[in-house]
Amino acid sequence: MLHMLDRQRGDWDTLARTMQAAGYGVLTIDLRGHGASGGDREWLKMVDDTADAYAWLANRPEIDPRASV
Repeated sequence: MLHMLDRQRGDWDTLARTMQAAGYGVLTIDLRGHGASGGDREWLKMVDDTADAYAWLANRPEIDPRASV
C-alpha cells in the first residue's frame, strides 16, 4: 500500500491489519524521502521501488499472489 505525499507507511496500519486478517498479503512501504526511508524524493525511482516491493511480496512463498494488495 502506498502512502500519500508527505505521509508515511504507518498511515495504513489499521487498514493493513484488517486486510491481513481477511487473508490478504499486504505490504506497506515508505517511498524515498518519506517516513523511515532515506534519500531524496526521486519520483521516477519511486515507480521502480514500488514495482520491486510488489515483486518481493509476490515471491514470498507464504503469500498467495492472487491475494496480494
